[in-house]
Amino acid sequence: YLNLSPEDREKTAVIIPDYFSRNKVDVQIRNGLQKQGILTGAELTSGLYRNANLDPFEKQTATNYKVGQVVMFESNRPGIEKGAYYNVSHINKTTNELTLISTTDGKHALINASEIAGSRNNSVQVFHVENKSIQVGEKLRFTRSVPSDSLVAGDGKSVPSKAGAVVESIDGTNL
Repeated sequence: YLNLSPEDREKTAVIIPDYFSRNKVDVQIRNGLQKQGILTGAELTSGLYRNANLDPFEKQTATNYKVGQVVMFESNRPGIEKGAYYNVSHINKTTNELTLISTTDGKHALINASEIAGSRNNSVQVFHVENKSIQVGEKLRFTRSVPSDSLVAGDGKSVPSKAGAVVESIDGTNL
């Protein structure tokens, strides 16, 4: 990839089937792009969410979760807001319960994992949080829509899924 012309890079997709190999290749490509002067300036480190890929049965058992993961419910339930993100702060293996903290307002919620998955209207997304560095010149791609109160596009609207962009500047925490 690093030996390709900019035109050929635009037409090239680097496909690595497994996460861990993909992460190693990503680091090598980023290092090469930094040496070539394509990625420049100070790095902004941000937590990015990677799908934990738990199946519906795994989601029903608290021991399959890890402290620090983030969950997002696709339906309202007592103490849980649909579409909001919650950090897993404690796991009670005996009672099969998760203690969650809202990433927006810090409110705590307690939920039994056996009530999490099942029907389509009762599902939850589970994510690992990874710190990634971003620099000017970086290409970003969003795989799900991001609400405008979390990430604002240049037009002030939400960022749609499958959107992509190149980072033009970094000012504090603003890209």
